[in-house]
Amino acid sequence: MFGHWLQTVLMNHETASGWGRRWSEWVERRDRERGDAELIHELQWQWRSACAATSLSQIIYTPSGPTRAVPMIGHVDLGPPVSLTVRVS
Repeated sequence: MFGHWLQTVLMNHETASGWGRRWSEWVERRDRERGDAELIHELQWQWRSACAATSLSQIIYTPSGPTRAVPMIGHVDLGPPVSLTVRVS
């Protein structure tokens, strides 16, 4: 369904020129957002790995055995400099 619509738009030269700019802006924004999401995920993983063996992580005793609770990242701001807002439980 969507492929047919896109093919119809691109075959119609009058409409394609008007949609081309918006389409490329959408693609650029989507790629930028996807890259930002991957970077945030990587930062969260590195934070978790770095805190796991330090005193920042608390040991919680559960019925299945002890586990470590790492402070959770509440918000990541990627614009220079990168800043993390961390929730400590």
